[in-house]
Amino acid sequence: MLDTKILCVDDEPQILDALRRELMGECGTFLTAPSAEAGLEILERETVNVVISDMRMPKMDGAEFLQLVRHSWPGVFRILLTGFADMETVIRSINKGEVHRFIAKPWNPDNLIDVIREGCDRALLQQAKNALTEELAARNRELDDLNRDLDMRVKERTLLLEKAYVELARTEKLASVGRLAAGVVHEVLNPLTVARGRLEMALFRPDADEEIARHMNLAIGQIDRGVEILDNLRDFSKQKPLKREETDFNELLGHSLELVAHELKRKGVSVETDFGSLSLILVDRGQFAQVFLNLINNALDAMPLPGTLTVTSKMIDREDESWVEISIADTGEGIAEEDLMRIFDPFFTSKETGTGLGLAICFGIVESHGGRITVDSEPGNGTSFTIQLPRTL
Repeated sequence: MLDTKILCVDDEPQILDALRRELMGECGTFLTAPSAEAGLEILERETVNVVISDMRMPKMDGAEFLQLVRHSWPGVFRILLTGFADMETVIRSINKGEVHRFIAKPWNPDNLIDVIREGCDRALLQQAKNALTEELAARNRELDDLNRDLDMRVKERTLLLEKAYVELARTEKLASVGRLAAGVVHEVLNPLTVARGRLEMALFRPDADEEIARHMNLAIGQIDRGVEILDNLRDFSKQKPLKREETDFNELLGHSLELVAHELKRKGVSVETDFGSLSLILVDRGQFAQVFLNLINNALDAMPLPGTLTVTSKMIDREDESWVEISIADTGEGIAEEDLMRIFDPFFTSKETGTGLGLAICFGIVESHGGRITVDSEPGNGTSFTIQLPRTL
């Protein structure tokens, strides 16, 4: 016996009883309806596999009823039962696709059972097909989701690789500049020191007039500027061993702000701080004092008056590890987009008097501690530098 439901629709109760006797062993559930309207109500609430409908019924005949069934439940196997010679209607119904089979009254029991079995088999095959179609659609949706996820991951991975390449190139550039600087500084610094000394000797000669003294002072100033650049290069080129000590970054940030308090007040820059609860971190305190002062001074230089300097600190979870995050932001004019990729390159500067080494030194210090420094800026909306360091170094 097939696990199916058969609905018989006929306005004659004896016909329904006869069909029930014939088909009781051929289906799981046998349903009856005395009219087309009652049959539609049953179809609304039951999942039916096969419908047998009498042709002649009041209000709605079997052909009209089965046409509605075909429209709303196309997977149902439809059988028209007719007891009169209305073959034209039967043929028209079959040609329209409204019915699959028709059975004449009185029916042959074997023929009736064969048609019912065919209808049940076809209905079950249709159900299986629908289930497979739904499963295929679900798998396709799942595949589309996976493809979108894969595309997103590829894009994210590509961005990470591009960023890693930029950082690697910058690191190699820093190392190359450092090696070059180590060889040049000593050779250039000595002659400049001698030249400065000679100028000072000439400056204090009793016969040096005011115009000559002015030019000498200008020359000494430029030599001092050159010496300052060379000193920065010398510091940049040195691979200093890290003197790690437990450091409270909140305390160090506060100390750095105190060092520039006078300049902050003079320029009318307000300071906003939001220091979170930080763990002590093993770093070279002196080097990070240099980093913080450099970033704060850069922010001061970038801000028109008045401005706001915002300094924050917090703990974050990154890559299954706790990290310390420091942010120093200003309300200055921002950095042009084309300059952002070069901001940490040695000798790159937008200042008329800058050496272009400050941020490169900051980058090298943070990287030597296993951390990262990033910049976020938009012209007209200020600049924010963010430092992230693993808590355990």
